[in-house]
Amino acid sequence: MKMKQGPPLKEDFIDCGANTHPPSLQNYQKLVDDAVAKGARVLAGGRSSEQEGQFFQPTVLADVTPDMLIAQEETFGPILSIFKVASNSDEEAIALANSCAFALSSCAHSGSQARAAAICSQLEAGMTSVNDIEGTTYLSQSLPFGGWKSSGFERFAGPEGLRGLCHVRSLSRIVHLSSSHQYLAQLHTQQMAKAQNSARLLTRSYMHMTCWDEFMV
Repeated sequence: MKMKQGPPLKEDFIDCGANTHPPSLQNYQKLVDDAVAKGARVLAGGRSSEQEGQFFQPTVLADVTPDMLIAQEETFGPILSIFKVASNSDEEAIALANSCAFALSSCAHSGSQARAAAICSQLEAGMTSVNDIEGTTYLSQSLPFGGWKSSGFERFAGPEGLRGLCHVRSLSRIVHLSSSHQYLAQLHTQQMAKAQNSARLLTRSYMHMTCWDEFMV
């Protein structure tokens, strides 16, 4: 089976389109050349496409090791790196994945759903997919999107993304002791209504009531 690369609007089905950032093509080649120079094998692709446009061939590299640039940098390109796990253990595979300073997204695949989930729970990344491609977390707008380590901080989308747009305010109010129970009941009702509509809120208020019964008549 051969992948089809080209302009997405030219044919009915295209597997891989072009790159929108010209300098990235040079970076892809640099990463591939560095890996090959250090012992990696090119199983497919490995260079820019001969067709007109900013295309880099879908590339598969085997025997990739942690000392190679491609193992320590974010690629953001059509390059798949295959590492050898010497002991064939989940622990070593997890340590190998977590050794990179960049940690945007991750995934684990296994014939055992429980095994894949256990591996994913130990991966240091902003997003993780169990037995699915990592991009599924990006396609779901109800999930927060963001990285870990050098891949950034904070999130967009999901409740966490909305909180990033919020102005958090603390409000302290002194109330008469005789009306405190009524006030607390009203406050509870208001907070419950806010909780039910939290996805629509862009401002959240945290209220704290102080009752000074010895000073209130």
